[in-house]
Amino acid sequence: MTVRAESVLAGVRAGYGVIQLAAPRWSAEQQLGGPLDPGAQQVVRVLGARQVLQAGLALAFPDEPVLGLGVGVDALHALSMVPLAVAAPR
Repeated sequence: MTVRAESVLAGVRAGYGVIQLAAPRWSAEQQLGGPLDPGAQQVVRVLGARQVLQAGLALAFPDEPVLGLGVGVDALHALSMVPLAVAAPR
């Protein structure tokens, strides 16, 4: 049996999502450099749930259409973060 790169990446994504769900302060503080307020922790948990769901779908349906949708979701997330990055450069 050959392990596809998509499966490995989905596993990594799922692991990261589980960390975001289980320890949102720890996962985000490493990147943001400071304690998170409760609202920010909830946002991290929502993003973690998205990561786990997206990884599960990629593993369950490893075909081109689903992978393409995952790329679209990631692109929309990145675009939605641009205004936040501009408003709060920290």
